[in-house]
Amino acid sequence: MKSIVLLSGGLDSAVMLYMCLREGWKPLCLSFRYGQRHGRELECARRLAALNSLEHLVMDLPEIFQSALTGVGNIPPSFDRSIVVPLRNYLFLTFAAAVCEQRDISDIFIGVTAEDEDFPDCRWEALDKLEEALRLGGFNLSNLKIHTPLIGMTKVEIVKVGLELGVPFHLTWSCYAGGSRPCGGCLACQKRMNAFKALKVEDPIERGGETSLL
Repeated sequence: MKSIVLLSGGLDSAVMLYMCLREGWKPLCLSFRYGQRHGRELECARRLAALNSLEHLVMDLPEIFQSALTGVGNIPPSFDRSIVVPLRNYLFLTFAAAVCEQRDISDIFIGVTAEDEDFPDCRWEALDKLEEALRLGGFNLSNLKIHTPLIGMTKVEIVKVGLELGVPFHLTWSCYAGGSRPCGGCLACQKRMNAFKALKVEDPIERGGETSLL
């Protein structure tokens, strides 16, 4: 079964990829370069796709986004609008739908979660409306479906599923900052560390796993 998985190289999208593989999908992995501070997630996405012998496309978007994630200002330790990249998921999904149109694919997977509700374009009601618009806007997208398999899950639940599926967490990166090790202070780091701690499992990147070599 053909599909597109939006693969950032982060923890959530990696678990979603392995869930798709378990269910028999043969996904095209799609990532984006939009001026983010570092390329560590993209390298992780490349390696995850290669590990599973999957096609991996990286699209370049204009570097016009004013966000702490793109190097504008400091990264805050908790949610703040400064880390929002405007309509990022809408942009990603629209480009993914364009690939669907050309590749005769009807299914897109995106790893939004229950803990992403602070970001408007991660909410299901927003994604539902976008799905409707994309169906209307394409010549061959009447059956387009945006799948959100993680949308009801917490980070702890996602890590637990990933452990059960054998996700190589050492090939994922969550930290908003670059560097050889996670900063430990940004929101993404905190959520990831708390999830592994709750499950009493060591996060491989905390001990300097393969991502330290990227």
